[in-house]
Amino acid sequence: MNFSRPEEESGFTSLQFAVMAFFTMLVFAAVVNLVAVQFQRGAIRVAIDEGARYGAAVAHSERDCEQLAESILYGEGSGLLRGSLGEGIDITCEVFGTEMVARAVGASSWWIGGMPDVDFVLEGRAVLETVTQMP
Repeated sequence: MNFSRPEEESGFTSLQFAVMAFFTMLVFAAVVNLVAVQFQRGAIRVAIDEGARYGAAVAHSERDCEQLAESILYGEGSGLLRGSLGEGIDITCEVFGTEMVARAVGASSWWIGGMPDVDFVLEGRAVLETVTQMP
């Protein structure tokens, strides 16, 4: 039994494989990018929550809150978002009433060209500590 292909069908399988491989890699890159964006948001959430808690202490200020949050994100050797994931993120801390509010504003960019950046605003809050006098 001879299973030879007709001449006009030769090479068609390699074209199908190339197209399938291209789209598979495109989907894989998009999924990996989505994981990176989720990591970025989680790292920012940790930084602003910790910054707000630290800044809400009696002996600390808004500047202490900002410095700790930036240290968590960009710290020397241990920063969570060193590199392109950490670019363009602005962290501010303010006291509103009885709360320290840490806010991060920025954008997540896609590695695949042609897709718009996803802007975000994340907030972390902590109740300010108060000192009461003992009678």
